[in-house]
Amino acid sequence: MCPNPNCPNQGGSFTDDFCEECGNQLVNMGFSQTGKIIDLKKRIKKGKIPEMTNEEIKTLYTDLNLEGKSKEEISEDEMENGIFRGLNPDKNNKNCKVTLNDDSLTIETERMHLLGGKGDENTIYYSNILGVTIKRHTLKKIIEIKTSAQTFKLFLFFPTRFVDCLNEKIQQSQNPKVVTSTGSSAGKLKEAKELLDIGAITEEEFNQIKEKHLANL
Repeated sequence: MCPNPNCPNQGGSFTDDFCEECGNQLVNMGFSQTGKIIDLKKRIKKGKIPEMTNEEIKTLYTDLNLEGKSKEEISEDEMENGIFRGLNPDKNNKNCKVTLNDDSLTIETERMHLLGGKGDENTIYYSNILGVTIKRHTLKKIIEIKTSAQTFKLFLFFPTRFVDCLNEKIQQSQNPKVVTSTGSSAGKLKEAKELLDIGAITEEEFNQIKEKHLANL
């Protein structure tokens, strides 16, 4: 649901992640939270109360434990670095952060109560992932990451982009690149031969490189 009380949209045409009416991030809320937002929307729409100011909305989000971020506030830099945010339905829809590392992904979920302590953290190695799917769940898409031990479920912003990035990481883990030491003469020769094969250098240039490094073998 769109948590923006000034937005008249109460459940009609939505994008996967954001309200098409005002652009705010959709939020999966509980009954009491939903009821309060709907009541405010109706009262504002009927003119019984004025639209809420940004400061009032910010206070409301804090009271309801909602983020209500707009598209522009979702960090593109984070996603470029393999960091995605959303909710963890397995943990009462608590906020979570998923980080795509070189060989694994990490799911960090905020703590479940106010009595202190750290939140939950799960690490899933790409080699243990059996499949990744996106399924429709009410107004959102739920991502399911299946391993031999269990299935992890996530509501993430930009789910399709996340799945694409994750599948790329899984593919890379299955086909690791062979790294050749560029500091050695043999490595330099191999690199030069590859450049020759794709036409990046001429035969004459390749011979010059070969003569330079053959003496060091």
